[in-house]
Amino acid sequence: MLDFPRYRLEANVRIIGFWNFSEDIPLISTAANPVEDSQRVEEEIMAFNTWRKFNPAVPFENLRYIGKGVFLVDVDCNKLFGERCVGKYDKITISILCPRRYPKTFPRLADDPNRLGDYVFRKMVEKTTRNAYFMCIPEIERLIWFRNVPHAGIAHYLNIFLIWYSVVSTKKSHLRLKFERDTIFV
Repeated sequence: MLDFPRYRLEANVRIIGFWNFSEDIPLISTAANPVEDSQRVEEEIMAFNTWRKFNPAVPFENLRYIGKGVFLVDVDCNKLFGERCVGKYDKITISILCPRRYPKTFPRLADDPNRLGDYVFRKMVEKTTRNAYFMCIPEIERLIWFRNVPHAGIAHYLNIFLIWYSVVSTKKSHLRLKFERDTIFV
């Protein structure tokens, strides 16, 4: 009888997140706050640009970091709301504030009262959702976000917002986002 050598194969697999919404948004590898780590800022912008590349219908563009935990992003009002914002703006710039504990807590979208774009954005969301401004998004967010902490980023958050908005918006026909056939809503 022949003796065959026995080999033992070991592999270490490290799962850094459970993002199942779409494979086109890469997870962020850096776990630090953007204020503390410039690599986090670069990865946030890279993930956002990758998301935009695969989803040109996304109404957000030109994510940029201005410092102190604040990102700015341009919103195409016609793509998102199906009309000009407050009757006069085609595009507005809104802020995304990263709290001190981000990415362990959610970023805050259009939450700066001193920015006209934030005010206009909030009013348009309230108008097109019958005043349901972020009323049910936290439950959706918590499940997805906390499974991916600290590897989810701003692009992931904006994707969650768009899914919430597509559900609660009274203007359904103008938002043309493509979700993959095998997209899993966790």
